[in-house]
Amino acid sequence: IESQEEGRRIELQPEEVVRRHIDLAGVADDPIRDIMQAEYAGQDYILEGYRFLQAVSEDRPAFPDFGVAVYAHRVVDAIYESAREGHPIDLAP
Repeated sequence: IESQEEGRRIELQPEEVVRRHIDLAGVADDPIRDIMQAEYAGQDYILEGYRFLQAVSEDRPAFPDFGVAVYAHRVVDAIYESAREGHPIDLAP
């Protein structure tokens, strides 16, 4: 996996990518850290689920919220439509 860092391209090992993702997500719980592995181990969306449950338990809004999810789906739909139709798709409301 490659990253643009310090103005140059560097190669990151999968373990480093996972470590950075965990750090960015602010996961401090050892059990969650222990589950995350560089190779696939059934952990799809575990950090996202963790952050959502953390927000619920702290009685605060989760992020990304429903509005962000809907917009992301609109973007993906527009990508497919653009590929199918052969022209840019306007996402303006």
